[in-house]
Amino acid sequence: LEIAVEPTRHTPTLHQWLQQRAKWYPSQPHAIPIPYNPLHIESPPPVPLPENLWGESWGFTAISAYDFEQTLPYEPIPLRYLPPDRMPSRLGLASTTPIPGIVVDAGRQAMALGQWIQANHPAWLSYLRGEPDGLILEAGLCDRWVFTTFSDPDVATAGQRFEQRKRDSGGLHFLLVRPDDSGMTTTGLWLLQQPLG
Repeated sequence: LEIAVEPTRHTPTLHQWLQQRAKWYPSQPHAIPIPYNPLHIESPPPVPLPENLWGESWGFTAISAYDFEQTLPYEPIPLRYLPPDRMPSRLGLASTTPIPGIVVDAGRQAMALGQWIQANHPAWLSYLRGEPDGLILEAGLCDRWVFTTFSDPDVATAGQRFEQRKRDSGGLHFLLVRPDDSGMTTTGLWLLQQPLG
């Protein structure tokens, strides 16, 4: 058939079908009564992002659902992942809902970082408390990358706010990579959604 096989978490129809089958199976006469989560995939510990891709700076941000939909999809951004079914209005979010995001000013590494992110099929970003705190990029089928680490209490507070906003937006958030904060160019934009629950 010459169908390319690609490890990805972006399979909502398959996820829905597997969850339906998991509910149906225990009612069958010869079902084996063991707990089973059809969506569970073992995840390895996160590994550091390759050093040659590190950006110059990054930060947490947020934009209203309305402003996100009215501006960013129309920008000339070479690398993008903006599935129509993931747009805030399609998810039923209020226009004033803050959509949290991560903005990376990557300097000359912007295109290399953007291409690396695109090739690794980003799924979602998570703030992780620890020593130090970190930002973890979940990608591919089960890959986990340490996007950055930090120990600044103000950044940790912003990370907690990022996670709260993610919950308030149904897991929806974005990752934006650009050379700098001049507003002239954007290299990549990914609209991501972490499953909640």
